Formats: sequence, structure tokens, C-alpha cells
Amino acid sequence: VLSKPLMGVIGVVSALMAIISSTGLLLLFGVTFVDMCTVMPFLSLTIGIDDSFLMLAAWHETPRHLAVEKRIGTSMRHAAVSISITTLTDALAFLIGAIAPLPAVKYFCYYSCAAIIFIFLYCLTMFIACLALQGRLEERSKNSLLMGKTKDLARLEKLSLTDLAFHMGSVVEEPAGEALNADEDIRSSKSSDSRMWYQKFFEDYYAPFIANRWTALLALILFGTYVTAATIGSQKVIVGFD
Repeated sequence: VLSKPLMGVIGVVSALMAIISSTGLLLLFGVTFVDMCTVMPFLSLTIGIDDSFLMLAAWHETPRHLAVEKRIGTSMRHAAVSISITTLTDALAFLIGAIAPLPAVKYFCYYSCAAIIFIFLYCLTMFIACLALQGRLEERSKNSLLMGKTKDLARLEKLSLTDLAFHMGSVVEEPAGEALNADEDIRSSKSSDSRMWYQKFFEDYYAPFIANRWTALLALILFGTYVTAATIGSQKVIVGFD
């Protein structure tokens, strides 16, 4: 019910479809495909799998008794932001690399940038749609792989070997739609007794430290210094092998 092995397959398939779509689009526009571009699918595949993992991790953080629509919305609110930022920075990095005078590097950056953008689009469309379908199965306590009705683990001693092999699952105790706010449910479900040590550290110590106004001011000054140094240094960079 909760493992969703099909979503792992769908994550890989969606990344492969994005790679094929980006390659086909650039070939349609006449962009040269060089030998270095054969490395692009492996690089892009890791990015697509990472995006799928972030979305699934955000889904598992949502309470099971919420409606599928609310769980999808909460998952996207938490994971889609980081996915969007990483997609933007990766695509921008490859676009900057495309200014290299070497044709092989330039074409590799073109194909990699297009693949990253298509992976982002497929993740927010195809992968999310399949996740919603799997969420419907979870809502009905059905097996995520065989799609059959499961039996509660609380009656483990009463289940036959067939039920344990093909119908083992869990039942949601609270009906969907009772919670008013997904974020409040997530916070209330994470009591101090059930949190891991790293959760306590980030929630109780690191987050208040980062949110402090003096820390924010120091971070802004350091960031401005970094941008200034990077801008000055980038003007002295010579692109090429010379």
C-alpha cells in the first residue's frame, strides 16, 4: 500500500521519455549530435530520479487520512519548489557552458539543458498524475502493485500465507477530509517524542538561528561579497584550452 514500487519505474520511464523528447526536439531544429552528447542521458537520468525521490518523500510526509488532492497539493508545495530551483540552476549552468568555443562542449550543453527542462515538465505532469493514481489506491487500501484489496496488519495472526504474500497492507483509521489544514497535521503529527535527533536539531536550533535577523543580515553581506568577487573573477576567465 505504501511502498509504491511502480512509482520508481515511472520515475525512470518519465526521465527516459524526457531525454528522448529533448533529443528529438533539438534534432528537429538541426542541432548537431556529437559523441560527447552520448553522456547526457546518464547525467539527466540521475537528475530525473532525484526529482522523483523528492516528490515521493514529500508525499510520504503527508498524513494518510487527507484527501488525495490535498496530499498532492501539499507534496508539490514542499517538493516542487526545490525541484524548480535545482532545474533552473542546472539549466542556467549548462547555458553558460554553451558559450564555450569548443563545438563538442557547446552541443553537449545544449542537449543537457533541454533534457533538464523536459525532465522538469514530465515530473510535474506525468509523474504527478501517476502519483495521484497510486494515491487513490492507497486511499482505498489497495495493493500498489497488484491493485487488489489488502487486509490490515493488525489481524496478522489470522491471515493466511496467501494473504500475507499478496494482500498484506494497512488501513487508514481516520477518514479522508477530516483535517482542515495539511501543514498543521504534519506539524502536529511530529511530536517531540517521535522526532529523530536531526529533526530536533534543525527544527529547534538551526531554523531559529537562520531566521534570526542578524544571521540574515550577515548572510546577505556574505552573499553580496561572493557575488562581487564572482563577477570580478568571471571577467578574467579565459574560455578554451589556451
